[in-house]
Amino acid sequence: MRKKVIVLTAAWLAACSPRLETKPQSTVSTPEPETRETEHRNGYVRRPPSASVLQPPTPSFNQTENNAGTTMVPTEENNCGVPSIEETLGSVYYFCNCLEGASEDCRQGEDVGDYTSPNDPGRTIDEAIRIFGEMNPGDTLAFCRGGAFRIGESGHWINNRCERGVRCTVRDYHPWWSNDPEEVGPIIHGGLNLMDNGYSDKEEGYNFINLNLQGNGEGNGIFVYNEVEHSTFCNLDINGFRNGVHFSRSQPPSGANDGRSAHLVLKESIVTNNARRGFVGGCDFCVVENNHFENNGFGGYTSNHNIYATGDNIHEMRFSGNTLYKAAVIDGECGDASFIVHGSFGGLIIENNMIKEDIGAVTSDCWGIVINPGYDYIPEMFSGVSIRGNTIVNVGAASIGVQSCYGCRITNNIIIQEQAILAQAIKIPAGNLLHEGDYIQEAVFVGNNNIYYGPAGFGTAISIQETRPGTHMGHIVTNNAIQYMGDNPWNCFNFDMTLASFGNIDYNVCHFPDAATRGQWSSSGTLTDWQTLGYGIYSNSEDPLFEPIDPNKPDLITKHRSSPLVDNGNSLHFSITDKNGVFRDSSPDIGAYELDHDAPDTVE
Repeated sequence: MRKKVIVLTAAWLAACSPRLETKPQSTVSTPEPETRETEHRNGYVRRPPSASVLQPPTPSFNQTENNAGTTMVPTEENNCGVPSIEETLGSVYYFCNCLEGASEDCRQGEDVGDYTSPNDPGRTIDEAIRIFGEMNPGDTLAFCRGGAFRIGESGHWINNRCERGVRCTVRDYHPWWSNDPEEVGPIIHGGLNLMDNGYSDKEEGYNFINLNLQGNGEGNGIFVYNEVEHSTFCNLDINGFRNGVHFSRSQPPSGANDGRSAHLVLKESIVTNNARRGFVGGCDFCVVENNHFENNGFGGYTSNHNIYATGDNIHEMRFSGNTLYKAAVIDGECGDASFIVHGSFGGLIIENNMIKEDIGAVTSDCWGIVINPGYDYIPEMFSGVSIRGNTIVNVGAASIGVQSCYGCRITNNIIIQEQAILAQAIKIPAGNLLHEGDYIQEAVFVGNNNIYYGPAGFGTAISIQETRPGTHMGHIVTNNAIQYMGDNPWNCFNFDMTLASFGNIDYNVCHFPDAATRGQWSSSGTLTDWQTLGYGIYSNSEDPLFEPIDPNKPDLITKHRSSPLVDNGNSLHFSITDKNGVFRDSSPDIGAYELDHDAPDTVE
């Protein structure tokens, strides 16, 4: 059978970019991220109330990259760094109810007494919330494992006595009637609302751990609003809401407060089956780490994601060690970006995350990590962003895409693409400018990434294009290891800028043995053609000798000292540490890993 020949044209590659249209404004009575939306190919996005573009700092291309980390999921019980009930210095208030989903042995309490004995607990969430509002720093509110509770719409968790150093804790306890050490955590039908009405007054010092939050398709599993700081949400099961976790903005502050939530931590939790997003929002110095996000965003193709980071002038937020799977799945296919960022962020870190989809279960709109403008009425910018050490497997038309990014670093990532779909592993820019003040990307560092395309795939490994002529300067593309094992149309690189637009572009390896007739090194032709133009003098097309991919633990490593990756990297422009956090030596390796010279012929 004669094969159909497809030519990769600039117009065709551009077709992978998000499409923008404008949607009429809408209003809502509560602070939801859907307010004032703009449609583009990766979904509807919230328009924040205001946005001040971050001033670009001087990019630091030699910062240490700590990429070590392991994805975690909740256990049956986890103290999350919080003292156990037995070690608690403050008072402990006990509650137990036996509503839908409770253990057969459950014994409910009554809302009488002082609730300080596990043998004589209170019963209702309403009473528990009242007690929470009166607790002193160091006190604990405990719900029985094996019990089930229901929270009403009016229940807000607010306490202005708690302190960041002496926190108030809401958690689980083992009741007297259960002999099962693995009794399921307390089920709460409904979400945790931490919104203080009116002008924002700062509250801080909360811990919520070991709870099972179950929704009915509406509302938020966790809703933080009006300046909540220094609080942790750990080992939670958050399932079946509209949004799993929403770290939202605030009303204007009262007094000397700044009206911004900060230092919030969501960790070691399972966030599943939420119709719009698993996580949405943004806040200064906040952390989302070691969580499992799955099947979030099935409510439609518009603005539905596992993680949707958005906010105005957000500083040093970090997403680390999370697993993201089955984003915006409709009719069995992922149809939107799994991890998307809009607004203005400085120092954002996205590291060590696993983002994956199943073969044959994606559309072209199912991107991996996307950072780009989402609002057509304000300027947006992302400065000093690090996308590092992530593993992205079998998503749609782009695995990593950035735009309006200054001094951003894309390093030590593992990208595996085995879908039969036109795809770009790293795409710059990721879409269209929506506002004339949107920042043009400059000084983006793309280095030490491992990229593999299987036989069914086709497209481009690394694409950097101009958005406005003459405005993209100082990019560095170096030490990347690329392999394509198919015979479909293929480019290792696709650039439409002159050599002067780059700070450095060299020491890359791209091997495509079966695409000799329809593949090429770059949009400029062969490697020799490219080198004639002054690009990539020290680049080559040798086999990187990647090990076979383990589908249960996808990775791209080499165990061979004879690999062209070993000791052949750019020693001026490179990621200081490798994907495992190992410092590179004076002759750095190409790709995401540094081979240990003191070890046998292997990579651990």
